Amino acid sequence: LFSLYSMMPRHGANDQNGCMISDEMWAVYPYNTNIAWNIARGEQSVVAPIQDYWNGSNGGRRLFIPIRDCNTFLENIEKVPDIEVHELVRWIAEAKFIKAYLLFYMAEKYGPIPVMRENLPIDASVNEVKVRREPVDEVFSYIIELIDEAIPGLPDIIDNEATELGRITKVAAMAMKAKILVTAASPLFNGNTDYAQFKNQDGKPYFNQEYSEEKWRLAAEAAKEAIEFAHTNGHKLYYKETGKVGQVVLSDTTVIQLGIRGSVTERWNSELLWGDPNNTLAQVVYTPRSWDPANSHYFLSGRYGPPIKMIEMFYSDNGVPIREDREWNYSERFELAVADETHRYNIKDGYTTVFVSKDQTLIGFISLIDKIRPNVKESIGELIDLGVRPILLTGDNRYTAANIAKEAGIKYVLSELLPEDKLKHVESMKKSNKTVMMVGDGINDAPALASADVG
Repeated sequence: LFSLYSMMPRHGANDQNGCMISDEMWAVYPYNTNIAWNIARGEQSVVAPIQDYWNGSNGGRRLFIPIRDCNTFLENIEKVPDIEVHELVRWIAEAKFIKAYLLFYMAEKYGPIPVMRENLPIDASVNEVKVRREPVDEVFSYIIELIDEAIPGLPDIIDNEATELGRITKVAAMAMKAKILVTAASPLFNGNTDYAQFKNQDGKPYFNQEYSEEKWRLAAEAAKEAIEFAHTNGHKLYYKETGKVGQVVLSDTTVIQLGIRGSVTERWNSELLWGDPNNTLAQVVYTPRSWDPANSHYFLSGRYGPPIKMIEMFYSDNGVPIREDREWNYSERFELAVADETHRYNIKDGYTTVFVSKDQTLIGFISLIDKIRPNVKESIGELIDLGVRPILLTGDNRYTAANIAKEAGIKYVLSELLPEDKLKHVESMKKSNKTVMMVGDGINDAPALASADVG
């Protein structure tokens, strides 16, 4: 039984993850060699398909093999001596579900597929081995038949979470049945005239040509039944249950954000109907590298991330895409801005950022901040002990300047200065009979450096 579970599609693997075949997520090229991502890059091929689950190549597993293994399992499980009846019933149900799921996975990708209801005998003739594709309606009908046979033999929920989390439950099977029926009722498989000429050797269309409202009725009933049964067994939408972390009271916005994130990252939460423990997502490749040089980047490769295009799909406060909002300054959406108190729940006060936002509603940001060198604060303290009065002259805005000065231990700050402003301050201090030492770099500091007693 474990072998059947282990042969399931690896949804969490980067090269088999469906989200990588669109431009909703993008990767670093040529550093990244993700196979599935090549579909998004326009490299799909008829000769050598990417994510080929039919032949098992280019990131795909040959799923006909585990389907055959399911048949072998079902044909022999009752021959096992001394197996308990309750265990036998459950194992048969799980094997039927896995077989149904594998067939559905293939049907989603290829539509009409050959359905092996049972394995061929070893002495099958040439004609018997030539198993033909079946019309999509017949494929979906057999898949639902397997699911219906499996549901009564499955437990409502997992009782022993320590050893059985990830095994199929009645809740998971009912939810999958609803999904399969919704797929079968969708325009792709329900009266799709675009495939009118896609026929078998007998001239019968693989895709039904007449729209059936009955399919939607069956899908709606299955979805309602699955939702109600899930609620009965303790499943519900995941929300952050507390607005506090220790003694810190969180804002309503932060609580909502934690709830959305937790629905994905919180292991085995109430919203999860079925989790596959054989598949794990390499989260480190999706985690951005820290901009703090004091932190190690070794395990955070940051290979993937949503492109700006996806960020710009968020709607404005007026309920329209930002490109269509006449009141939103789209042309200046990437202008630098400085985080202040109003942004404290999303970004640190004083950070210079590229805001994609409207009326303080943050859509996205890119954080930029200057970092002082190690031991700067210690060196500044030693100068102060010697009677030197450090002053920070900078062209940065007052928020960023104040944060840097505080971090360095500098009390006096002059911000938002042009090169000529820095020169004026140096000359003013010299006129007061003070010895001025200037430390700086670049063209902006050149005039002041030249004027200082020591530069």
